[in-house]
Amino acid sequence: MNIVLIIVFGLALISQCEISLATELELHSPDAMTISFVDQKMQRFQETHQMSGAVAVTLGDRVVYARGFGVADNTVTPAQLCSPDTQFFIGSVTKQFTAAAVLHVLYARYGDVNALREALHKPLSEYLPSNDSIWAGDTPVWVNHVTLHHLLTHTSGIVSYTEGPSFLANVGNPISPIELVNTFKNEPVEFEPGAKYGYCNSGYFLLGKVVERLSGANLRHLTKG
Repeated sequence: MNIVLIIVFGLALISQCEISLATELELHSPDAMTISFVDQKMQRFQETHQMSGAVAVTLGDRVVYARGFGVADNTVTPAQLCSPDTQFFIGSVTKQFTAAAVLHVLYARYGDVNALREALHKPLSEYLPSNDSIWAGDTPVWVNHVTLHHLLTHTSGIVSYTEGPSFLANVGNPISPIELVNTFKNEPVEFEPGAKYGYCNSGYFLLGKVVERLSGANLRHLTKG
């Protein structure tokens, strides 16, 4: 019997007080002991780590277990609990798809794993040259030193646009790609590329642009397959 466990974690803030578990639970599996085992394990995990999210177990093409854990929204009273139908903020879940898309388009271009590895260590200027529209005629100094590998591994040293003083105040407002890049491109790197780890959302935005330039397709459409 093939059982697939799918876990989706929410990004909701979790209260320090005791968290109630959501009551959404369905058991339709002939192997109830297996499902009970999963339920017990997830309850313990939630109690230990104060997880907010949803868990599903599929048997073939059937969902045999679905349950929400923790709080989906603690800004309302009473707090809204997670359920199998809770819609979570995407957050940085998209980064894994962007990374996969980078490898996909590079392999499609070079057709060889070794060449792909070499491509990852080429400077960003190889893929987003000075005449690329994303720079709006003002290419950053670091574009010749930062590689795709640096961007993928958060070791570029580029300032993350989410750390800017106006980010939270304008997070809900529309912004063009060029305007977004303008918020960080002329900032000096925080450390020498490759010297250490520093989480960077700017890097993954640029990786998305690399994918679009190499594939000729919109990243959103490309990752939809």
